[in-house]
Amino acid sequence: MIARYSVDVPFWDQWQFVRFLQWLYEGRLSLAHLWRQHNEHRVFFPRIILLLLARVSGWSISYELAANVLLGVGIFAVLLWQVRASRRLLGDRGPNWLLPAISLMVFSLGQWENWVWGWEICIFLSVLAVVAGITVLATAGSKWWRLPAASFLGVVASYSFASGLVYWPAALPVLLACPARSWRSKTRETLAWLLCAVATIALYLYHYHAPASRPRPSLALAHPVQLAKYILVYLGSPVSTDHALRAGGLGLAALLVVVVSLRRSLGPSGAQLSLPYLSYCLYALLSAAMTGMGRLGFGVTQALSSRYVTMGNLLWISIITLLYLLAKSQVSHATDRRPPGGLRRLGSAVAGAALILTVLLSLRVSLGALPSMAADHSRRAAALAELVSATDGSVPRAIYPYPEQRRTEVSVLKRYHLSVFRQHRS
Repeated sequence: MIARYSVDVPFWDQWQFVRFLQWLYEGRLSLAHLWRQHNEHRVFFPRIILLLLARVSGWSISYELAANVLLGVGIFAVLLWQVRASRRLLGDRGPNWLLPAISLMVFSLGQWENWVWGWEICIFLSVLAVVAGITVLATAGSKWWRLPAASFLGVVASYSFASGLVYWPAALPVLLACPARSWRSKTRETLAWLLCAVATIALYLYHYHAPASRPRPSLALAHPVQLAKYILVYLGSPVSTDHALRAGGLGLAALLVVVVSLRRSLGPSGAQLSLPYLSYCLYALLSAAMTGMGRLGFGVTQALSSRYVTMGNLLWISIITLLYLLAKSQVSHATDRRPPGGLRRLGSAVAGAALILTVLLSLRVSLGALPSMAADHSRRAAALAELVSATDGSVPRAIYPYPEQRRTEVSVLKRYHLSVFRQHRS
């Protein structure tokens, strides 16, 4: 599907990447170049990967899309690892029925922009680092490498996409709840985490310049109701594009209900079981708030952008996982707090039905993205033909809205036989 709807031509933000390729081929690329802002983001790690892929392939966009898929597989594998650990704690040894459900959501076409635009590797890399970091904290026990590994993943998340910065507060509850050898050891770990978070954010903000073309965060602060709507639309879009606002509100309410139900069903172990998924959800919520602070000026509907589904999906993946665990806990023998048999079966059936409904809604959004993918493919395919045939070095507006600024970039691509001009590459 991705191969069918992809077009091997630079698109929007990728045209700003051409100058990095020029510096690379001229031998002038420096650490300062890699550290430069891209809008509000520090995309240090994605730039390194993209430059390596471009060097190997002559800047074939298909290599970037393959990397996006591999990162998606990584997110899927990490989530399954966490689910496996949760099922083991619950004593569930049967078939993993969550595998196809999580697969449908992780690989949803609802995030189609991220699948067919190579530049979106920054989102997949950041989200992978986030879920991996939280999972390491939740499953590595008291192993010595747990904190360094989770901290490094936080650095990768932060310097791949701006919303990766909220990883630090989102993962903190998992760190605080993890067992430690002593109170003193726990204090040292927490202080080390906070120090690393402050250092990472401070370095991010060093010589930071607010993009002039982006709405000011003060606008969002002046309209808190609109910001709240933006957050709910952002969170609801993975399961509904028509009623995203309601879906976001229902999702947060469902999360609260299922967490409370697990706590009642399993006692303190239910809260412990829920914690990593609550951190995933907190990351999604804080990402929505952070994005809203910078994008609310474009309108609430901007929260429906398909590239945000990758982050918002973590809320719904967590909900279906917790629903599954709740359904299993209702029929397990793990606690004496269980309700009578009939209510127990009813609770299990309701949780199972809610899980199936959530997955079906996600599938509907995924299939509903096909017309948008097809239209985007047609526009970029036409632009590709126009770019190759152009004699003045201009770039069609369909792939970048400021073609008068891109003639230098086209000359660079031709000089080094990159992208659509690599057929003559030696």
